[in-house]
Amino acid sequence: MEQQKKSIGWHILHSLWLIILFIPFGLLAPFAFFYIGYRAGQRKWIRTGAFYLILIYGSFILIGEFNNEIISDIAVFTNLFVWLYILIHGIAIRPQFIRLLIIQEEKRKLNYMMEHRGESAQMGNEGQEVKSIGSYSDGTIDFGNEPNKMEPSSNKRSNEPKEIKIININKANEEEIALLPYIPRFLAKKIIKKREEEGPFTSIKHLAAATNIKPHILMRSKPYIVFQDEDLIALDDKEVVNKKSNSKGRIVDF
Repeated sequence: MEQQKKSIGWHILHSLWLIILFIPFGLLAPFAFFYIGYRAGQRKWIRTGAFYLILIYGSFILIGEFNNEIISDIAVFTNLFVWLYILIHGIAIRPQFIRLLIIQEEKRKLNYMMEHRGESAQMGNEGQEVKSIGSYSDGTIDFGNEPNKMEPSSNKRSNEPKEIKIININKANEEEIALLPYIPRFLAKKIIKKREEEGPFTSIKHLAAATNIKPHILMRSKPYIVFQDEDLIALDDKEVVNKKSNSKGRIVDF
């Protein structure tokens, strides 16, 4: 993975923890290792910080608790030696810490891109045009044209897409919502979750605002969505009337 070049300011900002190492006698130096271990996801640096913490504060305890000059001298020498070693160690691992931060940032960007590519692919698969008998244009059925010739039942079953029904978005289940154009299953789950949290939707605008789904996606599914049972009944009645008006013809007496 090719690492992106960062500005000098970025490097300085993520190297400020080195200042903690220069606090006299290493009082806070172990906590700098806790910090970089957590940021970079390196447990070994956290363990190293715990080891330095024991040595630094252990030497202070020895100096304060014992009046023996030899023990005090050993404790002071240990403290100074550990502090100097921590300084060298911290400066030495800074480049590795910076590299790990850059890698983490690039991984987050890559995961974000892959996630959105997956969403686009799912919406593309769900948005394929629905075939129907007769001529077909822009998602509508022309009932006036003659139907195509009958195909074998085996081929017909394999080629037929899922039927799209007009649904009440406030009562439909996950499977019914997922059948809508451009609404994959993960968006159907999101719609149901928001419906349970906030109550029934009142309009396409309300649905888009509550679920944060892009408006152009919902607009393509709008012809198949109603928000009340009364609207659904009205559409069914209208469809029956249209079918009756289109069923005119002459009867041939053989």
